Amino acid sequence: MQRSSTLKAALTAFIGLAVALAAVTDIEAAVPKTLTLEGVLTSTGGGAAADGVYDMTFGLYAAASGGSATWSEGPIPVAIKGGRFSVALGKVKPLSPTTLNKMSAAWLGVKVANDPELPRTQLRSVAYTLLAEAARSLSCTGCVGGGAIGKGAVGADKVGFPYAGAKTKGGPATVALDLQCTGCVGVSELKIDKDLDLGGNALKAKAVAAATVSATTFQGDGSKLTGIKIPSGECKAAGEVVKGINPDGTLKCVKAMDPKALPADGIDEISNFLIHNQFQNTDCIAKAVPIKDNNPVGVSSELTFGDYGLSQKLDVLIDLKNSDLKFVVVKLWDPANVEYLLWDKSSAGNSLSAVWPSKNKVLKGDLTKWVGKNPKGKWRIQVIDTKFLNNGNDGAVNKFCINIQTLSNKKVKIQGNLLVKDQLKGVTNDTVTVAGGIKLGKGNSPCDSAHYGTLRFDPTWGTQVCTRNTDKSNKITYEWYAARSRPIIWSGGCKQHNRKTGWHTYCLNGVDINTAGDYFSVNGNGTITFKKSGYYRANLWADGYTSSYRQTRFMKNGGQYIYSHHYLPHTGWNASRGDQIWPFKKGDTFYISIHQSSGNNSHYGWHSWNSAGSHSRFQMEFVGPLN
Repeated sequence: MQRSSTLKAALTAFIGLAVALAAVTDIEAAVPKTLTLEGVLTSTGGGAAADGVYDMTFGLYAAASGGSATWSEGPIPVAIKGGRFSVALGKVKPLSPTTLNKMSAAWLGVKVANDPELPRTQLRSVAYTLLAEAARSLSCTGCVGGGAIGKGAVGADKVGFPYAGAKTKGGPATVALDLQCTGCVGVSELKIDKDLDLGGNALKAKAVAAATVSATTFQGDGSKLTGIKIPSGECKAAGEVVKGINPDGTLKCVKAMDPKALPADGIDEISNFLIHNQFQNTDCIAKAVPIKDNNPVGVSSELTFGDYGLSQKLDVLIDLKNSDLKFVVVKLWDPANVEYLLWDKSSAGNSLSAVWPSKNKVLKGDLTKWVGKNPKGKWRIQVIDTKFLNNGNDGAVNKFCINIQTLSNKKVKIQGNLLVKDQLKGVTNDTVTVAGGIKLGKGNSPCDSAHYGTLRFDPTWGTQVCTRNTDKSNKITYEWYAARSRPIIWSGGCKQHNRKTGWHTYCLNGVDINTAGDYFSVNGNGTITFKKSGYYRANLWADGYTSSYRQTRFMKNGGQYIYSHHYLPHTGWNASRGDQIWPFKKGDTFYISIHQSSGNNSHYGWHSWNSAGSHSRFQMEFVGPLN
C-alpha cells in the first residue's frame, strides 16, 4: 500500500444518491445509499500516478478554503489504476442529508497519504439529491417557513388544523372554528350578542358603559362614582345610632345601647370587671339536728332561703354523721314541695359530706331546673335511720345549706371605691336630692336574711340597720335596729372646786373621754355649747363631806331645767345625782350649778374629779337626731 507521493489530482465528481435514514420506504430503497466519487490522480510531472493502493482522506467543507470539515472520512485504502479511482463516500462514516442541509455550498477536500490536502472541488446539484430524498419523506414542525410556500399553493382541504373560515377568498373571517390565539382578534372585530363569561379573568377598560352593573365586590374608594344614592342625615329618635343601611338606602337606627343585645351578666365585662351582679349566696341551718335511731318517720330540718335573685347554679350541701350510712335515707323538698332523693342506703360508712348536684348525683329529681329561677322560700330535708342501734339518737345533721350562684336583679357589687360626685338616691321617683351623700329609703322596707346589713330611714326612729336578733334558745330573727356607731360622748369633771359657800358653776377642766367632735363643744369653765340639734343625755355623779345643804341645778340657756338638794344635820357624806335626756338645738348652752349653803371649809365640800372617777364625774352623750 502506497501511503505517500507527490501528487496532484484532477477530480471529476458525480453523485449517486444514498441516505442513511432510520426507516425507508420501498421507493427509497431504489436510491443509492452512498455518494460515489470518481477522479484522476496524477504525479507532479503530469503523468498518471503509479498503479497501487493509496491511503486517502475525504472531507466536506462549507467554503473553498479554510475552516473545519463538516464531515470527514478516512484515511481509507483506495485502488489506483492508470491514475483513475472510484470510491463510495459514506461507507465508513455515514453521510446524511442533515449534514448537507447545514451548508449553503459544499466543497470536497482530498488528502493522499501524508501529503497536504489537494485543492478543494465544489460539489454541484447532483449531491443535493440527498436533500430531495429527505424532503420526500418530510415529517417536521417548523422546518418549512411560510415564505417558502407560494400563494394559493395550499388549499383548505390540505390542512389538518383548526382554521378560521372566510366568506370571501382572502377576506376577513366571519366564523371562527376552535379559535386559539392571543391578540389575533381585536375588540373592534367582536360583536357580543350573549353573556360574556371571562371566567376568573379580569376585565380592564378605560370606561365601562352599561345599563346595569352587578358585582359581588367593589374595589377602590368610589370617589369618582356618579349616580349612586348615598344615605345621609341622622337618626330621628333621640338616643339612637346608625346600625346599618336598608335596601332602599335609608338609615337603619337602633337605640344606642339595646339591653336585649347584652347578656344578663354582661355588666362586669362592660365595666372593666368593676361592677358585678353575680353573687354566691348561702343559707344554712342554725344548729345541728340529732338523727333519731330506727325511726321510720325520720327527722326533718328546714331552712328559709333568702330572696337573692335568679339562680345560675344551685347546690345542696349536707354534712351528717351516723353509725351506718348503709341504712340511711336522705330526701329533700324544695319551696314548690317537689321531692328529691339524695341518698338511699347508697354505701356504708359513718360520715356523709356531699354536694348535690355539682359533685354528687341526685337519685330522683332534677335540681338543675332551678337554674334561671328564684329559689327563695322553705327547703326541707328528711333523714331516716332504718337500722336499730339504741332507739336514741344515732348521729346528727351537722350542716344543711342551700348555695346558689346568683344573677341578681336586686343588688350589684362594686370592686374598689364608690365615688359619688353629687347624689345617691335610694327611693324610686324621689324628687329630693342630697348633694354628696346617700339618701336612704323610707317606709316599710323588709328586714330578712336577704336584706341583712342594709340601711333605711324611718321618720319616727331615724336611721336603722337590718341586723340579727338572737333569743336565749339561739333562734335568729332579723329586725330593724337604730343605726348606732361608737358613742358620741364627753366624760370628765372638775379637777378642783371652790369650797366657798353659795352658787357656782361646776367646772369641766378634767377630761378622760371626748368623741363629741362637731356635735358639741365643752368649755373648761363648765359651759357646753351644742353644734347639732338632737337628744342628749346629761349624767352627773358628785359627792362631798359636809354638814350643810347640798343643792344642784341643771341649766339650759341660763334657765333652770332641774333642781335637787340634800341636807345632813351632821357632818358626813352625801351625793348629788342626775340622769336626764333633753332635746337641745344648735346654739343652746348647758352648765351645772352647785351650791353649798354653809359648812366648815376644813371639811370636804364637793369632791374633785380624778381620772379614776371615784367621787365626781359628768357625762354628756348624743342619743339621736330630733327629726
